[in-house]
Amino acid sequence: MSENLPFRCASDSLEVSTRRALDRERQEKYELVAACTVRMGAREVEEVMVPFPVTVYDEDDSAPSFLDGVDTASAVVEFKRKKGTVVATLHVFDPDVVPASGELLRRYTSTLLPGDAWALQTFRVEHSPNETLVQADGSFIRATVHDYRLVLNRSLPISESRTLQLAVLVNDSSFQGPGEGTLLLHFNVSVLPVSLRLPSAYSFTVSRRAHLFAQMFVAYV
Repeated sequence: MSENLPFRCASDSLEVSTRRALDRERQEKYELVAACTVRMGAREVEEVMVPFPVTVYDEDDSAPSFLDGVDTASAVVEFKRKKGTVVATLHVFDPDVVPASGELLRRYTSTLLPGDAWALQTFRVEHSPNETLVQADGSFIRATVHDYRLVLNRSLPISESRTLQLAVLVNDSSFQGPGEGTLLLHFNVSVLPVSLRLPSAYSFTVSRRAHLFAQMFVAYV
């Protein structure tokens, strides 16, 4: 077995072991080949080559970080102000792979830090992980990009006008170090009022037979 590989094979037992610690974040898969030589006495009869793939499984040994170093997003809430509207998104990168769905909620938590009651009532944070591939030491390994979306938790009246800063604490609870497993996301939000300006006055003729709540006029903003 090549000295460049982190594996050794004992000739007497054919046991394969590692020469050094393996890091999945550097290389996740090794494609080895096991060669078996069949002999009859001193005569070599056949050599059989069998694929021997090795996969390095993940440990939660990498701290989360900001994707491209961006920890702040700005949002302007103006015309799109209905409940469920995504107003801003920030991304967190983690070299570790996406955990199973049950593990995800336990491992990764996001908390909108206490501010004024209006902000906590108006906004919520939605989290979704996405598996991606990144290059490391000449090979591609799996990693995770966590999307954190700031979402309107209720529809806002067109007269609402506020400027505020929101902070979201992200915690990889199973990360043991070294370093910190927490990040603080910042959202700068401006809620602008919507003004309705009609070009001129309008008059309408209503029939006596008009039903209750009959539509008379529609304005598009």
